[in-house]
Amino acid sequence: MIELEEFSKPKDLKHWAYETIKEIILDGQIEPGGQLRTDDLAQRLKISRTPIREALLQLESEGLVRANSRVGFFVTETQRIDIQEVYEIRGLIEGYAAEKAAPLLTDEDLALIDGEQQKAIDAVARDDLLEFNRHEVALHEFLIKRACNQRLLKMTESLKDLTHRERMYALKSHENVELSLQEHQRLIAALHDRDGDRAGRCMREHLRNVNDRLQALLSHSQKNTKE
Repeated sequence: MIELEEFSKPKDLKHWAYETIKEIILDGQIEPGGQLRTDDLAQRLKISRTPIREALLQLESEGLVRANSRVGFFVTETQRIDIQEVYEIRGLIEGYAAEKAAPLLTDEDLALIDGEQQKAIDAVARDDLLEFNRHEVALHEFLIKRACNQRLLKMTESLKDLTHRERMYALKSHENVELSLQEHQRLIAALHDRDGDRAGRCMREHLRNVNDRLQALLSHSQKNTKE
């Protein structure tokens, strides 16, 4: 049974149920393939089954949940193609953002970027990978904002849920975290030089490498499951 905190219920129960269940999925509180039992969720959220089911159907339409007509709802398993597609899109968007942002960065911007990197390094040293993730996300989002392209921001916002889920999966690999820090450092060096071309290449290379590492991690996990 899913353990949830006590919440004060808002008027829009469907939207509240949707946001609550989505957070559970994206934060990995239920493993991919795990069942989302309508009765359990209704009991824990202290609402009827109807808004729960409506929320689950919306999450199914977004690809985070799959429905089995005879059994119920399940968290969608992470597939190789999902990771590949997300990181291909991120490479295009964030590579361009880094390339465009680099020559526009102020000394204050660079100091902020250095601060986020140091906080990420310190978090890894404490083995606090969720804190590392917060600073890693902050670095990537900062560059997208500094590219000064509102349509780019909207595109990345539409990928936010999927990228969050893949990032949570990426934290399962300490090797990926350590190598990501090294790749960020090369990116930051290019940003300090305000070299847009090199910054774009560094970002694209970083995201390609993360994709490759996650593909290997997923293959290893699936092999162990079969054994």
